[in-house]
Amino acid sequence: MPFRIPIKSIEGVIMSLRTALYNHHQENKAKIIDFAGFELPVWFSSIKEEHLKVRGDVGAFDISHMGVILFKGAGAKAFLQKISCNDI
Repeated sequence: MPFRIPIKSIEGVIMSLRTALYNHHQENKAKIIDFAGFELPVWFSSIKEEHLKVRGDVGAFDISHMGVILFKGAGAKAFLQKISCNDI
C-alpha cells in the first residue's frame, strides 16, 4: 500500500491525502477531519473514553503524515534499502 493516497476532485486538484491507516480508521468508525491536508481520525468513541483507555492501557498515534522526504538519483533505492528496516 502506498504511503499516501491523493484524493482528486473532478477538476483534478488534490483535495486531501490519506495515510495507509485510513481504511482501518474508517472500519473502526473514526470521526475523520482534515488536518494539514490529510484525512485523519480525531476520535473513535468519545474523548473521555479514549482518554481513560490510554491512561489505563496504551495508545498509539499515527505520525506517518508528519514528514515527506524525496530521495532521487541513481543510488537512491540502494541507499534507502541500506538504511531502512523495510524491503524497498
